[in-house]
Amino acid sequence: MRLKSYLLTALTAILLAGCNCDHTDLWKKINSNADRIKALEKWQEEVNSNLASLQQLLSTTDYITGVTPVTQSGVQVGYTIQFLHTAPITIYNGEKGESGAQGEKGEAGSTPKISVAQQADGNWYWTLNGEPLKDEAGNAIQANGTQGEQGEPGTSAPAPQILLGSSLPTGITIKTDGGAKNDDAWYLSVDNKVTWYRINGTDGADGDVLFAKNGVDYTTSTDYVTFTLADNTPDDPADNPTLRIPLYKGIGITLTLQGSATALDLTQPLNVIQGNVLTYTLTGSDASVMQNDLTVSALMADGEGWTAKADRATKTITLSSTYTTLSATLVVMLTDNKDFSRSYTLPVKFAFEGKGTAAEPYLLATAQALKGLATIVNAKQNYEGSHFKMTRDIDLADVCGKDLNDGAGIDWTPIGYADYDNDIYASFEGTFDGDGHTISGLYINGVSKGKNAQALFSYIGPNATVKNFTLKGEVSGYKYISGIAAGNRGTISGCTNQCIVLANSATEEGEDAGYAGGITGENDGTIIDCHNEAKITATGNYSSPIGGITGSNYDEGIIINCTNSATILSEGESDANDGYAGGISGKNNNTITGCTNTGNVTGIGCVGGITAETKGDIISGCINTGDITGKYTVGGITGSYMYGSLIACYNTGNVATTGSSYAGGIVGTTQKDITACYSTGNVNGPSGASLGGAIGSRDGGEQSTCYWGIPGGSSLNAIGYDNDSSNPPVKVDGSTVQWTAGSGADNALATMNAAIDTWNANQTDTSLKCNYKYEANSDAATGARTPLVLKAVTTP
Repeated sequence: MRLKSYLLTALTAILLAGCNCDHTDLWKKINSNADRIKALEKWQEEVNSNLASLQQLLSTTDYITGVTPVTQSGVQVGYTIQFLHTAPITIYNGEKGESGAQGEKGEAGSTPKISVAQQADGNWYWTLNGEPLKDEAGNAIQANGTQGEQGEPGTSAPAPQILLGSSLPTGITIKTDGGAKNDDAWYLSVDNKVTWYRINGTDGADGDVLFAKNGVDYTTSTDYVTFTLADNTPDDPADNPTLRIPLYKGIGITLTLQGSATALDLTQPLNVIQGNVLTYTLTGSDASVMQNDLTVSALMADGEGWTAKADRATKTITLSSTYTTLSATLVVMLTDNKDFSRSYTLPVKFAFEGKGTAAEPYLLATAQALKGLATIVNAKQNYEGSHFKMTRDIDLADVCGKDLNDGAGIDWTPIGYADYDNDIYASFEGTFDGDGHTISGLYINGVSKGKNAQALFSYIGPNATVKNFTLKGEVSGYKYISGIAAGNRGTISGCTNQCIVLANSATEEGEDAGYAGGITGENDGTIIDCHNEAKITATGNYSSPIGGITGSNYDEGIIINCTNSATILSEGESDANDGYAGGISGKNNNTITGCTNTGNVTGIGCVGGITAETKGDIISGCINTGDITGKYTVGGITGSYMYGSLIACYNTGNVATTGSSYAGGIVGTTQKDITACYSTGNVNGPSGASLGGAIGSRDGGEQSTCYWGIPGGSSLNAIGYDNDSSNPPVKVDGSTVQWTAGSGADNALATMNAAIDTWNANQTDTSLKCNYKYEANSDAATGARTPLVLKAVTTP
């Protein structure tokens, strides 16, 4: 700078002269000018800062969070403005500065004044000394928004820059004075410091700097900060341009569950019941803006199958889920009229309506709720001690079905799971009460996928009770396949299966299918008052075992008062040791009592009207009226009876073997005592088969209190093949031995009831006592085939 060079030269000359006179006044003047030079350089920095700050204020969509005065040497010279999202800015204002080297503090000199003015189009434009600042093409330079030729659409023009000539960088272009630079003049650039224009030639007073003194008002309003700009009429601030930037006051939202006045804690998970509605209340600096111009949107994140729908008119957000996942995150986005946005998150998790107690059970009304139960139980929350209750019929068509997924089908995911091969289980342990309702649309196509343990419930644990509903649909798989439950260790009562069940083996030789039943694939719990009304089929290389109620009744399994009225079919390649098919149970290792089969049962191996094979404690009070057909050992009550007790059961259905094996009206083969049982069904088979009116083959045991008689007469013996000729069943011939007349052993009714009494008297284990007695059938139409009927008795 020329002035600075002159002063330094003069100072050097004085020092070199070594004059001994008093130069105090000279030093004061030199210091004064040096300070002025520093002040001008400082002003230069401040004005450029202000230009950038002003442009940010004009274009901001942010909110102000604080205003802090800036002081220098105890004098307030500006303000620091803090924003919610963008970096803070500092703006400077000051009194009229020093008048230069020749005067005292006074009026404003000729320092250029950069400011802004709002035009008719609503935009702000840069001004120089009150006149519009134009670019080289003569266009007014816009301070906010799109700048046309000055930038790409959607961008703001560069903020003007002002520098002393002595501060201009190298490599720039000066458009005035033939490109010559004047160190003491002010230069202006409007193209990001590339091209510069001399705009005056003096370094007079600095005056106010863009913003008028005390031009930041942050105390009058609680909603806005008002900025007053300096102009060319400083004595009349009323007409000065002003800007209003809103104060940030927590633009936000309060969420409540509809019907509740308590605000939700956004840090705590919300238990979501299907169709839950949240009500929102908006908060912010301007109630009118918040209500009218704020956009509220909602979405669910981090959870498959969840949805959220915001309704501005009702100020609600409705939540729903397919419950593929147990939890998600509700994201609520607020966007204001300045395109400022803020988001809130609320963790949510699946919940049921109700409290889960016996008095206030969890309520189930939708397919999604049942699917949610499956998802939770499969995550090993077993709900032990909790109670569930259906409130209406439920159709599963929305969550499973062969027509879903563009025709590829979607399988039902069972409640709980059982990996029998690896002994891994997730059981349901609560109480599930269907309350007399129907679940329809169950669909599982597990044949091609080799799925095991497929049913509505995969695994019912020992503490669970499942009761009182009807099930419709179709289920297929490899083994442990059923309508109600693949496996049961608890109690199933009052359930009716109308779901078609198919167990189909894999193609590899030696693999087996089976463990299929209408109520459960396998049972080691209790099944009471349940009914199967749908076809049960097992097919494949080795199909075993299947039954109308259960495929296999294990050592702790108890089946009481259950019925099957549907076809039971086991088909495929097998041998005598496989292909177990029974009207009630394919195999029995414990107790079956008071059960009736009226459906036809056909198998490739051992087949029986009640059970194909029994090695359990007792079968009592059971009835078969269906036709029973098998390739190997076939019986009206049980195909093979090797262990346990068989008492007070009768068969009226036709029994046939298709192979050279054994068939009998009561049992196919036995080596055990049979008490008070009878059969009136026809027994047929090919030449070479061992056929008996009561027993196909016997290798011991006492059966003298059992009777048989085929209407129209028969040439069969009581036992087809007898390895023990003592105490065989008695044939009712209608003359000597009669069903209800005669005395002693000639009276079948009296003899069998007496045998039941004797049996009960000899039992110390009450679970083995028989609770049934015979009485004459009073129905003449059925009397010939069913001369006696069973009646349950309270006291055995």
